[in-house]
Amino acid sequence: MTSASTLGPLNPGNVVSAALRLCRDRFKTYFGLSLVAVLWASLPIIGIAILAVLLAGLVGPPPVVWAMLLLPSIALVVYGWAKYVMYSGVLARLSFRELINEPETPAQAKQQLQPKMWSFLGLAFLLFIIFLATYFIVAIGGTIVGAVVGGVLGYILNAIFGSGGAIFATVISVILALLGIIFCFVWVFGRVFIAEVPMAVEARTGAGGGISRSWQLTKRSVLRIQFVVLAAFLVTLPAYVVIYAVALLPPFLLPGLEPGSSAYNVFTLVSTLVSMAVNIMLMPFWQAIKGVLYYDLRSRREGLDLTL
Repeated sequence: MTSASTLGPLNPGNVVSAALRLCRDRFKTYFGLSLVAVLWASLPIIGIAILAVLLAGLVGPPPVVWAMLLLPSIALVVYGWAKYVMYSGVLARLSFRELINEPETPAQAKQQLQPKMWSFLGLAFLLFIIFLATYFIVAIGGTIVGAVVGGVLGYILNAIFGSGGAIFATVISVILALLGIIFCFVWVFGRVFIAEVPMAVEARTGAGGGISRSWQLTKRSVLRIQFVVLAAFLVTLPAYVVIYAVALLPPFLLPGLEPGSSAYNVFTLVSTLVSMAVNIMLMPFWQAIKGVLYYDLRSRREGLDLTL
């Protein structure tokens, strides 16, 4: 088994290979946990949707009944999400503990992380805020910079080449703005990619500490992390192709498919089940990637004699 005694600092290919070996060697354990996690995230939503359809079709309750059901439904969905992100932390923790040759059972890992369940949900919320803020800042900044560069460059090229130069300047400024926006998102994504792993592994680390720890460990490693993510995405690409094929092909094959029809409902159900199945299969791999990356970054910055 892959352990700290056989691993040193890893290149991107080694990270992906180590994650694949972890998933292969602990297939039943990891995918069992992934199944439970996805069910926690999905079943409340599916159950509430089915209940809403039944109530609307069979009973037709007044608005006050819908209002009374709203808060319990939201609470159930939020609780399911909290369990989902907690289980994702369990998977990352188990992967890391395997690498340092101090394996845990799922029960032991869940016992350690159950008190942090709401902190994991808080971390997910903080990451959402970070990406949302990044979007607004980068979008506004990219628009301003693109407009300035496009205006200056357009003025110069228009004076030299005429209207064709202005069009060329506009195209170039748009491309540069998009590349800048993508770069900023990639950079922020790389800095917080492993934020949940410190929470899962380090006893006194909370949601804010997980982000801070990820920011610290990923310093000067964003490019390598992106190579790891790219390699992992290429490994999982066939699964994503299946998801998009199931979601997008039937409307083209059945152009008469109408919302509300039996065929449409069957297609929606099949698409949902396929998406859940693929998520169940891929979640352990991505969490193992994060666990291996966390091990690799700590081994590079703090040495292999890790103090948890």
